[in-house]
Amino acid sequence: YVPYAQAPMRNLTIIVRTDVSARRVAGFMRDEALKMLPGMITVNKIQTGVDIVSNSTARFTFVGGQLSALAVLALVLASVGIYSVVSSTSSQRTHEIAVRMAVGSTEGQVVTLIVRQAMLLVGVGAGAGWLLALALVRLLGSLHYDARPLDSLVYLAAGGVFCCAGL
Repeated sequence: YVPYAQAPMRNLTIIVRTDVSARRVAGFMRDEALKMLPGMITVNKIQTGVDIVSNSTARFTFVGGQLSALAVLALVLASVGIYSVVSSTSSQRTHEIAVRMAVGSTEGQVVTLIVRQAMLLVGVGAGAGWLLALALVRLLGSLHYDARPLDSLVYLAAGGVFCCAGL
């Protein structure tokens, strides 16, 4: 600690903790600061702690929001792709399905076969995606303020969306 009169600085920050609203104390603090060092300082800006934290994290929050929007877009595009692959695979197997039905397979057996193979594709893709996400989560987690990098609900929701698209 060095007194201001001994080592004047251009920029001075005073931090005050109060039980009342910071906006109510701002005028009083300005007046007291000007009384303590008359003619030596000017009070330019008074901010609350919440304002300081939100200003310092605004860029990261913005980038995190953009990445979240892109992640949702990627989820939608991946779901459409999964649906397209499963639909195309099923439509290419119409002759096989007809032969199986003619040989005596029940409708349930054929549906089980198609759904099992679709879920195998979804499971392999989701597993690879989860492994890649776990590898990249530390990098991207640092871009978002107060983010939980291993949020199991997000991973389960993504897997659920992919499973629904595969059906």
